[in-house]
Parts: sequence; structure tokens; C-alpha cells
Amino acid sequence: MRILFTVLQLFATFCSSVQAHSDHSQVTEVEWNSVSGRFEIAMKLRAVAVEDSVSAQKGKRFRLESSLSADAILSEWMEKTFHIGTGNASQAGKIRWAGHELKLHTLWLYFEYLPFESEQFALRSSPPRRSRYRKSAAVDICIENKCLLNAYPETIHLVKLRYGQSVLQAHCSQQQPVADFSTSQIETSRRVINHGTSAKIRNE
Repeated sequence: MRILFTVLQLFATFCSSVQAHSDHSQVTEVEWNSVSGRFEIAMKLRAVAVEDSVSAQKGKRFRLESSLSADAILSEWMEKTFHIGTGNASQAGKIRWAGHELKLHTLWLYFEYLPFESEQFALRSSPPRRSRYRKSAAVDICIENKCLLNAYPETIHLVKLRYGQSVLQAHCSQQQPVADFSTSQIETSRRVINHGTSAKIRNE
């Protein structure tokens, strides 16, 4: 009996672990387009989690497959939960919605984000400005992602930022909903990529 009880405990722990992992597996890919002056975003989320989050926000049940205005509802939901700025922006940016794609249990969202101070994102060598989220850090890009947190507070978003030649990663969570990418991080990433490219050319 004791062995059976132990086995059942291990199975329950395993199931809880799998469920928790699936709740955390959210990915946000962000890329700066210097031509359009916008950020291009592709966001991977659990479809059922999105339905629960939107339903909690609107106060009525939302279904992706049965809603005729899903894109409009998703766009409105995103405007309240996702922002990009330089850390001291006084106004939110604008979202230009591109659409969504439902693949089994996974939902992909596609949109562009025009920051309020878009001209500040041009690749430059000017000194960074301080973040209103972390007073001690010099920050150029702040990405706030609160998607799903109202319904699933344990959610962790992996944020991947491509800015010029730099590729960086960070996480957004209930405890830290804002991912800060400093100038030093961006410059370091750029130097590493340039060094690798130069080495490859020399070897060829």
C-alpha cells in the first residue's frame, strides 16, 4: 500500500510539473525594422490560456474558433498588456494588427508596434537613458509583456529581441513584467556577432 501511495504521489507531481511547464512555454519574438520604424512581433501562446485571459478581462466567455471578431478582440487585449518603450515614455505606442494563426493548442499572434518615441530607436551611439522601471540601470529598450498574467500569474514569457545585428533574450513574469535591454547588452551582442562573422570570413 505504501509503495502504491508513493507511486501515485510521483505521478501527481509529474502531471503538475508538465502542466506548469506548458503554462510557462510562451515565446515573444521582437525585431526592429529600421525601414518602417516599427517593431515586428510574433507571439506564441497557449490557445486555451489566451481564451481564459481574454474572458477574464472582458467578463464574458471568449472562444477563438467561434468568435467572428477574434482579431479585433485580440488586438484590443494586446494593447492593454504589451508595450515597448525607452523607459521614460509618457504615452503608449500603437499596435498595427496583422492577424493570428491557430495551430492545434498553440496560438500565434502577429502585429507591429509603433512606439510613441519611435525616432529614439534609430541605431545610434548616443548615451543611454535611465529606465523608469529600474532606476539603477541605463536602458534603451523596455519590453513589457503582461499577457496571460491576469489568468495565469505563474506565466513566464521568453522574450527574444533582434535589434540591428544584436540578438538578445530576457524573461517577463508576474514579478518582473518588464524586460530591460541596455545599450551595453546590445553593443556587446553586436561585437560578438561581428567578431564571429569576421573570423568566419578569415577562415574561408
